[in-house]
Order: sequence, then C-alpha cells, then structure tokens
Amino acid sequence: MARSTKNSNTLKSSARSDAPSLRDRSEMSFRELEQQLDAVLARVEQASYDDLDELLKDHQEGTELIAALEHKLKNAKNTITKVAKKQSS
Repeated sequence: MARSTKNSNTLKSSARSDAPSLRDRSEMSFRELEQQLDAVLARVEQASYDDLDELLKDHQEGTELIAALEHKLKNAKNTITKVAKKQSS
C-alpha cells in the first residue's frame, strides 16, 4: 500500500508555513484558533507523518492552540461574571 507522500507533505508544510507566533495568536478570534486546532488534529488523525519531529511539532502547536483557546474562554468567563455583578447591583 503506497501512500502519497507528496499529498501529506503538502498538507504539513502548508499548515506550518503560515502558523502564527504565540503573540499573533492573542490577536486571533476564538473561531480562527479553533480552525487551526482542527487542522492540526486532522493531520494527527491521518497519521501522515514520515518523521517523528513533524509529529512533535504538531503536538507542540496543538498544545499552544489549546492554551490560547483556554485563555480566551477564561477572559470571556471573567467578562460575563463582571457584567452579571454590575447588573445585579
């Protein structure tokens, strides 16, 4: 069963070449971060890795995306809590 390495390499390189830095991620919307995480998860689920280093890079990127998403959720929760406290006062 030959697998198309060109297709999997294209998927990997196109996703990583424009991956934003952590600072850029703070300016991204929740939906944009979620879409990037979905792309990383799709690569992992396809198991299209010829190199362990590529898998580790995707793992690191996924971990950073999850942290950014959790940060945005925490900020949203804090905002909702503040608004609710103001309205009940």
